[in-house]
Amino acid sequence: LAMEPSVGEGELAVALIKAAGGQVHINAIDTDEVALVVAERRMEEAFKAEGVSANFAFKVGAYDFLKVSIRDSVRPDFIVMNPPFTGGADMAHVTHAWALLEFGGVLVALTSPAWRTAKTKAAIAFRELLLVTGAEVEDIPPGTFEHTDIATVMLVLRKPAPLGD
Repeated sequence: LAMEPSVGEGELAVALIKAAGGQVHINAIDTDEVALVVAERRMEEAFKAEGVSANFAFKVGAYDFLKVSIRDSVRPDFIVMNPPFTGGADMAHVTHAWALLEFGGVLVALTSPAWRTAKTKAAIAFRELLLVTGAEVEDIPPGTFEHTDIATVMLVLRKPAPLGD
C-alpha cells in the first residue's frame, strides 16, 4: 500500500503508478477537493495506460493528513510526498508520515532546505529524526521541477523491519 498525503493534482502519484507498472494501491489525500478531482482523473488514466483497472487501485480522501492516526489507516509500506513548505509544514508532514509508515517501509519526501539552518525546536527535532533514521538527503537545484524555480531537498527514510522478520 502506498500513500501520497499531499497529492495535489497527482504528479507524484502518476509517476509512482508508471514506475510500478500499475501494480500499486495508492491512498491519495489532500485538503484541496478541486485538486483531488484532477488527481483522481489523472490516476485513472495512468492505471488505464498500464492496463490495470483503477476500480480498486486507489482511493482519494479530502481531509487533513496531519489528523490521520494509526487507528484510522492501514500502515502504508511506501509514502511519497511533496508537502507544503510554508511555516515548517513540510517537517510536520514528514514527521507524521514517519510515524504512520509500516516497519520495513520507505518514505520519500521533497522538502524545503530551510530545516537545515532553522533554529526552531521543530527544525532541531527534524534534523535529529533524519540523523537517527540515517535518512538519505539529496539537494535538488532550483529549476529542476516544472512550474517552480525553488531549491528542494529529497529525503529517503527507511524504517527498519522488526527483529525476526
